[in-house]
Amino acid sequence: MAKDMRLSLRAYSSDERRKIRSALLNKYGPYCQLCLAWGRNKQTALLDLRAQCSPKSVSIDHIVPTGNGGVNKPSNMWLAHVACNNARGDKPLSEKVYVKFRTRPRAQAPRLAYSSVSAGY
Repeated sequence: MAKDMRLSLRAYSSDERRKIRSALLNKYGPYCQLCLAWGRNKQTALLDLRAQCSPKSVSIDHIVPTGNGGVNKPSNMWLAHVACNNARGDKPLSEKVYVKFRTRPRAQAPRLAYSSVSAGY
């Protein structure tokens, strides 16, 4: 039974999921509904519609999680950040989860190329 819950959105084809995502975007706008429900401002709740592998990219979340008896129908779905959706899991909406988004990229250490000059030879 747990396998069925994990694959609940897989019941829809990729084309159907695209249509559902588009309909949800028209219904709710480009905002993470979990962020808004947890009292965050609209700037924080803004979804990154172009990103694919980002904490702020779009995912489809079940309002009432399927693990808690929610149905797998578009009427029980809304859009959320990937990070918010993953952090929430199958918790009820009333249980707030803290998700911190990095406002700017982490500074990376400079890459040093190996050369005889830098090695002192």
